[in-house]
Amino acid sequence: MAITVLSSLLLGSASKRWRCSANQSENVASGGNERAGRERCSAGRDPATIPARFALGETALAILEGHLATRGYLVGDSCSIADLANFAYTHVAEDAGYNLGAYTSVVAWLERVRSEPGFVADLIPYPDNARPGVSRSIYDA
Repeated sequence: MAITVLSSLLLGSASKRWRCSANQSENVASGGNERAGRERCSAGRDPATIPARFALGETALAILEGHLATRGYLVGDSCSIADLANFAYTHVAEDAGYNLGAYTSVVAWLERVRSEPGFVADLIPYPDNARPGVSRSIYDA
């Protein structure tokens, strides 16, 4: 039950980056930063909901922190599909403005997952020139 609730919270807010790169629908990494806000607005979402969605992401991280405070992995004694599914969303939370340093158990868990045999770190972050206010588009006014 706790994992189901956690997964639904983590999957509750979206990042265009994640939708484009992984063809998924929603992800905690969208947070409340300018980029995420702009993406939500361009997707037809009400910008007034951004603070509440960001707070929901913080709640999800707090639940994850509490769960991982007493165990090494989300389910059982080794890495499982639950860890992989939640890692995919959680490891990019800082891109959205979440301070993962406040969640020491989460940070330790992220490192445990990264140290799993066969782990491939192939996510390419947005370059600085792709950030809001820096990049230019043919659609810019």
